[in-house]
Amino acid sequence: MRFVTAVIFNVLVPGAGLILLGRAWTGLVAALLFAVCAELAVCGVVISPAGIPLWLTVTTGILAAGTWVLGQGMLADRIRTLRNPSLPQELEALRREAAEAMARGDLLEAKGLLRLAADLDLGATETLVLWARLMTLLGRFRDARRAWVRVSESGEDRFVREAIDAIRQLPDR
Repeated sequence: MRFVTAVIFNVLVPGAGLILLGRAWTGLVAALLFAVCAELAVCGVVISPAGIPLWLTVTTGILAAGTWVLGQGMLADRIRTLRNPSLPQELEALRREAAEAMARGDLLEAKGLLRLAADLDLGATETLVLWARLMTLLGRFRDARRAWVRVSESGEDRFVREAIDAIRQLPDR
């Protein structure tokens, strides 16, 4: 259902579907570029054709159309990535490598691996748990608290107790 909603939104405003599927900044840029260019093109054709030069109207119209086409292509790519049957195995491998890096004290490598895992699937609670543990180890308690709260709200029983305990033990900084 989330893919159908993303497609509908993306057809109306390119980039909106990307935002729904975890590509917030890319989607925001596409949506803003489309909105500005489409607005200028419509103004140049309908509202004040005498006040806006023809070259600006045509250029912004082409940019709006190009942004729309590009937005649909980026959404299709994102959906293909999220529907890839090997995605769960790849995410698990990234999380396993991140946990191993944390165990041996290589926190920067773990951070990079977890960012990649989160970028692939924002909704994975396992990734969020590892992220919260890493932020705690790094002393970034505000980020850790935010992540633990999200884990506790996920409803996954196997992590909720750990999240509640971690939130209680975190300093208030």
